[in-house]
Amino acid sequence: MQNFTVYHVSEEGKHALPFFNDTKLKEQIEVFAKEADKHYEAVAKIDIGVDEKEENIGNVLNFVFRATNTVDFVWHGEKKAKGLTPVFSNPDGCRSTSVGDLIVNDDTGKAWYVVSFGFEPLEVELCL
Repeated sequence: MQNFTVYHVSEEGKHALPFFNDTKLKEQIEVFAKEADKHYEAVAKIDIGVDEKEENIGNVLNFVFRATNTVDFVWHGEKKAKGLTPVFSNPDGCRSTSVGDLIVNDDTGKAWYVVSFGFEPLEVELCL
């Protein structure tokens, strides 16, 4: 069993992200990571029933991403993914996970950020 936390970048930070330039996005995410407690909020915890292995990490990250996205139903509503616990603080709800947000493996400390098409490993220390 692997435990993950999803962090959403703040609304203010979201406006500073260069969504379509992966190099500049990486630079901005690294800046945010150094003061993550100011730029990110934990919005969900999710327990995955499989061990994270390098060969299947893409599948695991995709599952976490899909579990925190509103498609057919509100991701944090009554009908939600197995193992998902919403932890956001806004009583009005929470947006879907998108570019610039983080997925962190709570067991290993590894972190990935969402890019336009997929995920990239966070290569700097995340200061939460």
